[in-house]
Amino acid sequence: MTRRTFQDELLQLWEETKFTVLFVTHSIAEAIKIGNRILLLSPHPGRVKAEIVDVDRASPEDGRRRPAGDADPRSPVH
Repeated sequence: MTRRTFQDELLQLWEETKFTVLFVTHSIAEAIKIGNRILLLSPHPGRVKAEIVDVDRASPEDGRRRPAGDADPRSPVH
């Protein structure tokens, strides 16, 4: 299974069930694709440096979702 396939399947599963997911990644682009609330942590010790809420991403059904490598230009994190 590729990363993209996993992301798409996770988003589809979430659309069907609306369960809570805690998804940990080192990829900001992946966090933007998957999440609707993102926490950025500092290294050693891990503390919350920033919180991004209401991430603008389209639902899997509408086909407008950004690919994992495309960051939102309005995001404070690039």
